[in-house]
Parts: sequence; C-alpha cells; structure tokens
Amino acid sequence: MGGTTQKHPFSSSETWTWLKTYSLSTSTPSQTATYFFQTTEPPFRDNLPNSQGDHWMHVRGVVSPTFSSGRIRKMSSHIERNATIMLDNLKLKQERGEDMELRDICACFTLDVIASTGFGLEVNTLKDPGNRFSTEAKKDVNPNPLLFTWTVFLPELAQVLSKFWLNVLLQKSMEYFANVVDVAIEYRKREGPSGKINDFLDLVINAEVENAAIDGGHGGGENELTRSEIDVSLLSYIVLIFAGYHTGAIVLSFTLFLLANHPECC
Repeated sequence: MGGTTQKHPFSSSETWTWLKTYSLSTSTPSQTATYFFQTTEPPFRDNLPNSQGDHWMHVRGVVSPTFSSGRIRKMSSHIERNATIMLDNLKLKQERGEDMELRDICACFTLDVIASTGFGLEVNTLKDPGNRFSTEAKKDVNPNPLLFTWTVFLPELAQVLSKFWLNVLLQKSMEYFANVVDVAIEYRKREGPSGKINDFLDLVINAEVENAAIDGGHGGGENELTRSEIDVSLLSYIVLIFAGYHTGAIVLSFTLFLLANHPECC
C-alpha cells in the first residue's frame, strides 16, 4: 500500500504502521461480528466477536500472540508425530492389500493434529475413530444445515434462535470442549507441566503468567487473564476445528492422490 508522487509510486513503513493502527482502532465487533457462536450460556456468551470497546481490544491482544509464527513452529513435533502414525497406518493397509479412502484417512489425521496442537490430546482417530473428541468435533463441523444456511444470510436470526436453545453449534458439544480445556488448564497449573507440551493451552497459561508479571506481581491486575478471556481462547480452538478440518483433509487427500499418480515428483 502506498501512493504516487508525480507519477512515481512510493511506499514506506510509516504507511503500513498507520494502516495497522487505523485498522485496529476502527475495526469493531459490530462490523465483523458473527452470531454462529452466540449462546445464552458460558463459555461462549462473552466471546471475542461479542465483546465491545476496550475489553475487545484487550482480549484481542491476548489472543493474537497465540497465533504468532514462532509459537506455532513449536507445535511442529505434534504434527510430525501424527504424520508418523498416519504413515504407519498407510503402510499397514498397503501390506494387507486393502483399499484406502484418502479423504477419511486425512480427516482422521487432521483431527489428530487439531487435538494435539490445540488441546494436548493424543486421540489416534485412525485406530479409534469412535473416540469422544472425534465424535464431538464431527458434530460441530457438521452443524444443522438449515440453521446454518439461515444464519449465513440472516446473522441476527441466530440471536433469536439461541433464546429457544436452537443454536447452530450443539451446546453439549461445546460444553464438552469447555470441560476438556478447564480440566487441562487446572491440571497443568497444579502439576506444572506447562511450557513442555507446546500446544495452544500452554500458550494461554504462559500468557496468563506473563501478563500477571507485567502487573508487578500484584494479583487481579488488568492484564491478568479472566475467565472470559480464557473462554475466548476456547472459541479460537473451535474456530480452528471449523477452519481446518474439512479444508485440511481435502487439501491433503488431493495432494496424496496427485503424488500417487505422479511418483516422479517425490
């Protein structure tokens, strides 16, 4: 982004800095809010899309660093481990002479990666496709098609439907993920393994410790993570499942299919 001076283009770091500052200061939840996650019960009642003003800016500042490239790189070990598991399963099927449905295999791999990088869970969906995490996640990535279609074209309708317990996302599934996060966070705080697992929950716990330290060791400071802000992180994991499950599985299955048909590329 830049401009022209006497027909000569120019671009400067000041231009980008101004655009970034302007975008953050003028982008409000009312402009970008979605009601897909709006429910009448926590943990999604007070989430990032529905936050307002300074609270929204503060929560955004807490969530954004979690997705930095440096921190995401630390999760590569989870991806490598799940890739090894997938390859072992593929070799086993090859030895048995079994047909393989790449879409299903890649879908299981994608769920395993999401479970390990987001929640620190080793679910191994390829060997146990009926595990609880996989079951609840599939419910969320396959919402009620009628409700989903209506809320895409009429987002405000979700607010009305939620009052009658008709949510696009299943409340029980969301409660399951909320419970998984609560139990994992409390366990890691109690046992102290945070910083070793390198998943999103670790990043949330570390952010809470770092922000508390900014306050000079005084509890209850404005930088200390609140229950609402932890809930926002949980919402981010659910968005990760939505954004990554189908897209990741489809891209991986097509990639493997093309490599199988063009082995010279390997």
